[in-house]
Amino acid sequence: MTLAFVLWVKIVATALLWAGPLLLFPARWLHRLGYPKTQPAVFTRLLGAAFTALLVGYVLGLRMLQDVPSTYPRNTVIVGAVSNGLACAILLIYGLKGAYAEWGRPARFAMWLSAGITGFVTVGLLTTR
Repeated sequence: MTLAFVLWVKIVATALLWAGPLLLFPARWLHRLGYPKTQPAVFTRLLGAAFTALLVGYVLGLRMLQDVPSTYPRNTVIVGAVSNGLACAILLIYGLKGAYAEWGRPARFAMWLSAGITGFVTVGLLTTR
């Protein structure tokens, strides 16, 4: 496993699972997938914007690796490890406490998938070069 692979996993997951849906999906689509309604909806959009900013950081780190393979995108790795490590911990704690139990099946699956991906990315960022 390489750092470039870990960054690609994170880029794709961030775009398809988090940033894209939270910024672009109508609220009714998220609710149909089983997510609880967020009021006011502006917080959902702000979270999507924050994920998009992180996505830019991952893309820049990947480009740095590709442009000058001998460089190490330290800032991307540090920000990614903190972001994904905390996200994984929060997702696991809430999941184990049953916070997703009342949600629809697609939403529950997405939350557990997100915990797995963020855990994988955290370990990958901390162990690859």
